[in-house]
Amino acid sequence: MDKILSELFGDTPALQPATPATPAGTATTGADRATREHPTDAERAARHEARQRRKQEAGTHHRRKEFIDRYTTGSPSEGFSTEEAIAHLREMRDEMSPAEFRAALQQTIEHLPPAQRDEFIALMRQHKGQRSTAASGTSGGTRAAADPFGGVLTSLMGSGAGGGGGGTGDVLDDLAKGGLRAPTTPGQPPSEADFQALLNSPLGKAVLGGIAAYGLQGMQTEDDDRGASGTARTR
Repeated sequence: MDKILSELFGDTPALQPATPATPAGTATTGADRATREHPTDAERAARHEARQRRKQEAGTHHRRKEFIDRYTTGSPSEGFSTEEAIAHLREMRDEMSPAEFRAALQQTIEHLPPAQRDEFIALMRQHKGQRSTAASGTSGGTRAAADPFGGVLTSLMGSGAGGGGGGTGDVLDDLAKGGLRAPTTPGQPPSEADFQALLNSPLGKAVLGGIAAYGLQGMQTEDDDRGASGTARTR
């Protein structure tokens, strides 16, 4: 599965916290990519602080655990809404690194029903091929989104495969407001309705919900392990 992820999204990013999202319309430079792959101590500290701050919010642990339980029990596309998954991802973007989001996506794909897994991989490969065609055939204009989900997946994982569009914050904030500029592809660009239909489809819900659920699960497991280690040291 890691080989497929490398094909679709590029090399695995370093296991480090995410850096601040790049503003929409800002060109991504080599220095930007290096910073994303090797964040500073201050950025790692900011990620830790974000997690601690979220843990102090009343009801957060119960709400997240309840979402994880709903996603991991039964069909991966039922029991929650696309809006709920997006709301969790918006919270998580300051708490998780690109590598952690990538690991969550890998778990998601591995747990999809075979038919949905094949559909996802085929969709990603088709979009990647369309972007390559557009890049070789044009020298300007609006670039296609980095993935068929409007760039959400590649942004969460540090844009390892490169692409146009805004940063993670811009994309998720637009989605939370009920809209997003539809990704442009050669031939017949999808409309806003087409894009929303993908996000709300069983596949779209399963993918977005899975990244949120497995990402939250990973953070909770890490927190539990740290708590157990701290308790053991005090004995």
